[in-house]
Amino acid sequence: MKAAPDAQWRAIIALARYGGLRTPSETAALKWSDLDFAAGRMIINASKTEHHRSGGRRVCPMFPELRPYLEDLDALAEKGDEFVVPRCGKSSNLRTMFIAIIERAGHEAWPKLFQNLRASRETELLALYPAKDVSSWLGNSVPVAMKHYAMARKEVFEDAALKPSGAMPENADENSEAESEADAKQNAKQTVATASGPQEHVQKKSPRIAGSLPLPPPKVILGQSGGMGDTEFESVTSAV
Repeated sequence: MKAAPDAQWRAIIALARYGGLRTPSETAALKWSDLDFAAGRMIINASKTEHHRSGGRRVCPMFPELRPYLEDLDALAEKGDEFVVPRCGKSSNLRTMFIAIIERAGHEAWPKLFQNLRASRETELLALYPAKDVSSWLGNSVPVAMKHYAMARKEVFEDAALKPSGAMPENADENSEAESEADAKQNAKQTVATASGPQEHVQKKSPRIAGSLPLPPPKVILGQSGGMGDTEFESVTSAV
């Protein structure tokens, strides 16, 4: 911005980077009548989507990062001016001048100069607001935004690796110790049962009913795999 020659060029860069406008087409079509400073909104006319049901018109917030550059132009505008950035006409060669500005600032020009500014803005907004809202502000569909504009960011990846995004397990060390102790007892129990061979539980004598035969005690084999655990529904497992 400091390397830009005047307020119009600063606004051109800001409209692409902070407003997400297609440049030069949408920036060139922007009129003072499209700006509502009191409501903090802009009406954008997009020739690229004028065949859609919306007629290519959309409403976009006047983002706080963008507003100062528009206010600067507003202060410089003369009575009767129609377009916000008159310099951004069809005959102007914005690309050549923008490369000169970038090099003057000590940087190297990147591919797709203005489209990448728009993509950077859409990526930022998608991290803060619902995709449907962002897409309506910038004038594309959600699938198009995901395919052509949204970018994976290194800082987001690093945050995801360091910051919990869900509930952390409580008392993880204590649970682990309790599970290890329970597993050790179960293994010892199975070892004793296997060494002594199949055993029978002794059932207490129940009262005999006249004329009935005594029922044999049920046999329960210990130490076999696949049996039910204490839950009586399925084998007890450790916490997942």
